[in-house]
Amino acid sequence: SVPEGAILLMQRDTPLFVAQYARYVLGVRPDTKLIHTSRLPSSDYPGVVSTVFPELSIPGVRGEMFVTEFLKENSEKFAIASITRLPAPQGWLWVPHGLVFLLTQERDLPSARELVMTNDDLWAQFHDPGSGLLSRYSHLMLADIRDVYATARIELGKTLVKAGMLVEAKRQFESAIALE
Repeated sequence: SVPEGAILLMQRDTPLFVAQYARYVLGVRPDTKLIHTSRLPSSDYPGVVSTVFPELSIPGVRGEMFVTEFLKENSEKFAIASITRLPAPQGWLWVPHGLVFLLTQERDLPSARELVMTNDDLWAQFHDPGSGLLSRYSHLMLADIRDVYATARIELGKTLVKAGMLVEAKRQFESAIALE
């Protein structure tokens, strides 16, 4: 569900490993700028990012403000997706978009109805993590994939509660429960 040419901020072992393997080994979505979010503020990783993705802007600040500044400096040029809500620059919000959040300017926020329709379309395209091996055996590593899907459903549900769309929110929460 990541837009073409986007920056994808990943963390957590299973989603990060799977995304890195798909991008760098299998060559899936080479247009995506895949970044290990937890390493962004470290002393060495911004240099790695600027070498691999020279088109990205690397802020001069370090420490806890680095990620927010990174988002601010790159949000005008690239779509930015994240597997989790990170501190967003002023005037920007994280909007649920399938398995990720999209950094979106407040003035460009979709209506609640548009949010539901977009996410329903995305979810209809995803693989059912409860099929295959996980339908018969709760393999430890694979079971974590269900957690990623459930977390995304819960986050969408929480957003819909805030929008007053309780029936739609309940549907998302029930889908999350079914995954777990």
